[in-house]
Amino acid sequence: MRTHGVLLRSLLLVVMMLAVAGPAMAADAILYETSEIIAPPLRTAPLLGSASLSSPLCLVAAALGTSCTVTGSGNVNLVDGTVTGSLFVVVEGAAVGAENTNPTDAPEIVVTAATFQAPAITPLPIPAGTSKGLRKKLEAFGIPVLLGIAGTVNLDYDADGTPEVSGLPFTGMFRLPFALKKDGAGGDDDDIEKPRRGKPAFYLSDTGKLMPVRTEERAVGYPTPRLEVTFP
Repeated sequence: MRTHGVLLRSLLLVVMMLAVAGPAMAADAILYETSEIIAPPLRTAPLLGSASLSSPLCLVAAALGTSCTVTGSGNVNLVDGTVTGSLFVVVEGAAVGAENTNPTDAPEIVVTAATFQAPAITPLPIPAGTSKGLRKKLEAFGIPVLLGIAGTVNLDYDADGTPEVSGLPFTGMFRLPFALKKDGAGGDDDDIEKPRRGKPAFYLSDTGKLMPVRTEERAVGYPTPRLEVTFP
């Protein structure tokens, strides 16, 4: 799509300069795994979320004066652990003069395409501030609730198959949801169990506190893994 004008090209130049030689640029995106499919050799998850308009992902969306919705999918190779995937920034049709698009459902017009890759997803330690009771239950749970990822992303602002920014580094943290049988206090008698539709669920914060999974962080009622992405 080549209709974004001088403003877009000027912003693109800034992003490329920062990515190559400038000071660290911070930008955040929060994506959710709306479902998951395990079919060896791949583990695949559709992704949906949003990013700040200051994010490198959102250059075109910012120029169009619209919000930055991000969709795509990620794949984990079950043999070697490598991660690959694709992302698309989508906007409402009205933002680009498109007709016959539904303004009520999710945005659908692609204005930016991206691919990403990382060598692995790795478990992260339980934060020091986690209560002893909750720590004990999380360790017995057997599934790490915090995971880290670091890799690179290639950005195509014209969405025509030609990356205009390549090798932009990113880091990310996955927060996996878990459920508690009682009130979420995290005490010794509050066992962890598998989250289920309609049941309260939690993420673990960086300080070891419980973060309730909000309604908008569920997919058809199921609590979703949350991925927080930063572009250093």
